[in-house]
Amino acid sequence: MPPRLTASQGAFHLDGKPAFLFSGEMHYFRVKREQWSESLRRIKALGVPVISTYIPWVWHEPDEGHFDFTGTTHPCRDLVGFLTACRELGLGVMARPGPLVYAEFEGLGVPLWLGSRYPETVVVRRDGSQDRGDFYYNHSLLHPGYRARVKRWYEAVVPTLRPFFDDPILSFQIDNETGLLFANRIGEVDFNLDTVARYRAYLETTYGSIEALNARWETKHVSFDRLQPPKPPLRQGEIHDWQQFLELWICRYLIWLRGIALDLGVNVPLTHNEQGLHHSPAHVCDRTGLVDFIGYDLYPKASPRRNTLDFPFATSFYPALFTNYTDENRPLWASELGTGWMDSRAQVTEEAVVQNVLCSVANGARGVNLFPIHDGREPIGGSEYRFRAGLDPDGRYTARARTVESIGRFLEAHGERLVTCRVVRDPVAFGVYYPNFHFAADEYVWGTVLPDPHRYLAFLGQAGLHALLLCCGFSPRVVDLGEVGATVSLDGVQCLVWSSKGYLDDATYHQLVEFVEAGGHLITAPIPPVADLYGQARKRRELFPLAPTRVRAVDRTISLATMAYGLLRFWLFHRSQLREEHLSSGHVIELYEPLLHLLAAPVRGIPFTNKWGSPIPGDYRSATFDLSAAPPDVDVELGPLSRPKPDPKLAASYRVRHGKGTSVTLGTQPAGRYVTPRYYETNAQTRRALRRFFLGMMAECGLEPNVETDLELEIVPHRAPDGGGYLFLINRLERQTGRIHFRRPLEWGYRGHARVAFSFLGSGAVAHDEQSLDVDLAAQDVLVVSLPPA
Repeated sequence: MPPRLTASQGAFHLDGKPAFLFSGEMHYFRVKREQWSESLRRIKALGVPVISTYIPWVWHEPDEGHFDFTGTTHPCRDLVGFLTACRELGLGVMARPGPLVYAEFEGLGVPLWLGSRYPETVVVRRDGSQDRGDFYYNHSLLHPGYRARVKRWYEAVVPTLRPFFDDPILSFQIDNETGLLFANRIGEVDFNLDTVARYRAYLETTYGSIEALNARWETKHVSFDRLQPPKPPLRQGEIHDWQQFLELWICRYLIWLRGIALDLGVNVPLTHNEQGLHHSPAHVCDRTGLVDFIGYDLYPKASPRRNTLDFPFATSFYPALFTNYTDENRPLWASELGTGWMDSRAQVTEEAVVQNVLCSVANGARGVNLFPIHDGREPIGGSEYRFRAGLDPDGRYTARARTVESIGRFLEAHGERLVTCRVVRDPVAFGVYYPNFHFAADEYVWGTVLPDPHRYLAFLGQAGLHALLLCCGFSPRVVDLGEVGATVSLDGVQCLVWSSKGYLDDATYHQLVEFVEAGGHLITAPIPPVADLYGQARKRRELFPLAPTRVRAVDRTISLATMAYGLLRFWLFHRSQLREEHLSSGHVIELYEPLLHLLAAPVRGIPFTNKWGSPIPGDYRSATFDLSAAPPDVDVELGPLSRPKPDPKLAASYRVRHGKGTSVTLGTQPAGRYVTPRYYETNAQTRRALRRFFLGMMAECGLEPNVETDLELEIVPHRAPDGGGYLFLINRLERQTGRIHFRRPLEWGYRGHARVAFSFLGSGAVAHDEQSLDVDLAAQDVLVVSLPPA
């Protein structure tokens, strides 16, 4: 018999019927045993039919070899009782047994006795010490000793879960956010002997001889058996190979874990929750079909600032990015969407929750998991694990329950039709180049393992180009450039916008050349990729004939000062209090803290003139180019951006004509600030100038959005098989009222008839005629308009 949860035609199917997979995270081990049934009833009453939960190894094997799944040693260890309660209420369950669960729980889900009794399994720092925190050890994933204990955990938990497969357990997650403990830590870890041996073997397999490695790295190593993981000063070739190795190492571990689960008879779909950051295996491992369903997580608000989101457009960028790793049998799925934050200082509004969830739905997610839906208390110690979710630690409804219920009712009414729709995209794409997620050697403070905060801010700012496309009314695809020709196609794309850190592999470059030769238009910001991934210079005269003569950091001093001041206040006034409130949340809070203060830095930018209107700001980086250095047989001209007082010998941007298309290098990051809370503070004149500039560039490429309006909002169209569909209108600003004129209404299924399917704050829409829609959008609201069948 097939499992109850399957997928086909780009949608989940439950019991053979298309269904939107809507779930909420409840940690049974953080809720009193006697409270389970009533809490589950209340969650179901909100319109949430599926429960997701971690199953912490550390909780169920408190002493080595002694497992408790029935509550013998503590009532909240009665996993069997919890699953039975879910079954009796008709709730599905998405089981997440780790071994890593994170969840801000003791050991991050892994027993502490494993690190203390088997120290050889622990990750080793550069100074030879163990890599551990106040409440966890970081383990070397492929160490035989670690894998032996993980295998024993699966051998214990899978037989416990087996009687519940398909009723109520719908899926089984292997590990969680694998690689997160290694992110941003080049030069710090892992010097464990087992990892080092695997790294050496990887390099020898890759290069064949030490001479070939030295030629690539520009080093003088004597043999492979003396190589170590990178140490400062960090060099580009070396850290590139180390990051490649780490991703394959993580991938191999997940493949092994999958094999164990299958060997033990897990017959429900396997899942993985992907954190999508540095050392993410998404493009290496999950594209191969490692798991049945890959999910992404997203927590776009964690600060005490009053702005709605810390990452205003991440709610649309991430689902669009992860579309690259889906297919007809693996729908887009948000495995964790934050409905709050564990930091008591954080201000997460209802509007933030609505945007986080509905933007994923708008951009094609066929399932979402609210994390969490139920707050709790630690089973030992009693400290509160409080996100300000829909239910408080005692199972009482909170104000957020209304938000959850409104989303649940919308999905209950429209989910079955939504999953049959396809998102309609314009012939424009934003390109993501996954090696940009890696750190380059020049992004570190020289001689240290500290990433340069300003360069990290500039890295985040690259997604501002995607945000600007949305603000201009386009519905762009997000394309993983490294996957073009494999699982991703540029067919139908007329203009490709992307951000470069200066590094690009030859195969991807040739894909871009073919795209431009065939008539495509390429827009690159802020600097051209004139080196390969090992940092060695490359002549790329077809698209990028000019390397920058200078790259200037913009607003660097004020960014660093803002972050330093914020961190000082945190360490002096907040850290100890937060650790007292909930010790194991401190790990994640302290990871986020530098970034939150960096995001708060003022962004002044520098002005650039253009022929379409007022000057626009260039953020974070500014490059200049010497046009006189262009090869004589290459057609190079001034680009669309110039400094107000241009140097007659230097250009701020340039354009190359090649084949039937063009390649434009902008030399700065327009709308880089849109990735930060500074988007909300950008004045209307600047936002209007940015839109006019980008619309002007697109028009030169022969492109215009399907909408003509003075409003600034994201519009995502869904076309249903019946000829109608939905329009998601996402307002990230204050109240906006006006008219939207559709240039090609039938393309989106609009025929002069529309009705409101969802609005949290009372936004409205009325059809004006067969080409126009009048809208009244409440501040920070998401309006969903249903278009009737043809």
